[in-house]
Amino acid sequence: MVANTSTAAYESTTCVGGVIGQNFYTVSNCEVSGTIELLSEFTTPSKLTYRVYCGGLVGWNVSDSALLKDSKVSANMKVTSKDALNLMVGLVAGQNGGTSATNYSKIANCSYTLPAEGKCEVNAYEQRAHIGLVGLDKNSAHSSYSSTSEFNITVNLYHKVKDAENKEVLELKETSNVNIK
Repeated sequence: MVANTSTAAYESTTCVGGVIGQNFYTVSNCEVSGTIELLSEFTTPSKLTYRVYCGGLVGWNVSDSALLKDSKVSANMKVTSKDALNLMVGLVAGQNGGTSATNYSKIANCSYTLPAEGKCEVNAYEQRAHIGLVGLDKNSAHSSYSSTSEFNITVNLYHKVKDAENKEVLELKETSNVNIK
């Protein structure tokens, strides 16, 4: 479990992965099991993290030299990020690809298996979340990843409201499911 409970006014990026948070090279032949849990929550709801990347293998597969290959994930995942403006959660990788159109990071031959009695849950602030086998894939034409079974990721979205003392608090807005096939 990784916890971000910073009291700073702003954090730019948090990267968490079962093997590595932010990848610029080759990660291969890895197996991740157990539980991956991320808590990113400021003590004051008005403070925000710009980006949070969380993946079963890699949080953010960044550069054109980044390759994630021949690896497997069989882990429960629980991500709570009520402070992120942009949340990318992937059972294999949070995000594949960098910030430019010329970035060609790749994922090859990677898979996710939901453990027996397994559960995947994402708790996010507002509607700024990308969730799936790869949360956001900027190079899907050159990537191969799959799930060995069909299941749902439970997604709870929160929004800001004022409590009885006129303080900002986060309240559950809606619950939905992302279907993984």
